[in-house]
Amino acid sequence: MKVYKTRKDEIKELDKLFSEYLRKKISCCERCGGATSRKLQVHHFIRRRNYSVRYDDENCVVLCGGCHMYFHSHPIEEIEWTQNRLGDRYDLLRARSIQTRTIDRELIKLDLRERLKEYE
Repeated sequence: MKVYKTRKDEIKELDKLFSEYLRKKISCCERCGGATSRKLQVHHFIRRRNYSVRYDDENCVVLCGGCHMYFHSHPIEEIEWTQNRLGDRYDLLRARSIQTRTIDRELIKLDLRERLKEYE
């Protein structure tokens, strides 16, 4: 009997792959330099509900739990930090975020698995 994945299950799997990829690519908190890779979290500048940039490397940073909580409770400082970090690319990221498009979940999964191979 074939088991079909729901859209929610597919998104959860992609989120896990994306988080694993970023935490392997970046092994410490990008704000304070602390934490080990297994305690790191992925923070999205433009929230995850926006699928056009949900799996975009430029939309995310890897943070320790403390820095992640700090950004969520200090949104103005988060925006300033992000703008300084990305420079002109910040406006491009915002422009990409308002594009309406259907994402190809299977293609994203294949791409993330391929990227993860670089860190094995």
